[in-house]
Amino acid sequence: MEDILRVVPADDVVNFEQSSLLTVTVQSTGYYRDREFTVEEQLLTSRSKFFRKAVNDNGGGIVTLYDADCDVFRKYLSLVYRNKLPIHPGFAIKSEEDKATMSDQVVEELLDIYLLAEQIEDTTAKNSIVTYLYKTMGHEPLAHHPSGRVISGFYNGIFTSDNKCRKLLVDKRLFWAGSDYHFHDIYQLFADYPPEYMRDLLARALNQTDQLKSHAKLAFELGEYLEDTEED
Repeated sequence: MEDILRVVPADDVVNFEQSSLLTVTVQSTGYYRDREFTVEEQLLTSRSKFFRKAVNDNGGGIVTLYDADCDVFRKYLSLVYRNKLPIHPGFAIKSEEDKATMSDQVVEELLDIYLLAEQIEDTTAKNSIVTYLYKTMGHEPLAHHPSGRVISGFYNGIFTSDNKCRKLLVDKRLFWAGSDYHFHDIYQLFADYPPEYMRDLLARALNQTDQLKSHAKLAFELGEYLEDTEED
């Protein structure tokens, strides 16, 4: 179903005049060269505390985003402007291993965008990623739980144990319907996944014995994994 046209207040307008545009310089880590993006200032400052503060401090015009990936930022802008993420690999699935590889690739890119949204303090973007994970994990294109490599990368970027997306990944594993490609061997599980994730998993399992027996559904509704936005 297509999105329904919404009539909004007259001041809720995107201004494409030159004076309203913001240049974002993304200074990437590693060997990637810096890139400049021209975006509508109000669109970013209305969502991101980082950009709002940077524009206020610098007087607008140019903002530098350090330690970020240009490709991830480009996809983040696609989420902001189009509510779409061009991350589906689109290759032919010939085996269960192919399915797991595709699932890993998609969820890794989703989590990379989540980590960027965490860095720039865009709660709306984080909630969009969490909602997609909540509704899609266990189905194509996220038919398999993330591998230890993907989980490790995410845990390395999240420093608070009460993070909502981190909680979702743990709960999704506990209430996964049936066996999974990445979890065929419990000994391999301990070897491949980060210790913090395993602690989260075991602690959650001890608190959810009855629900684990039923193996039916997540312990909570979607709202339990979403962060409050400034509008709430």
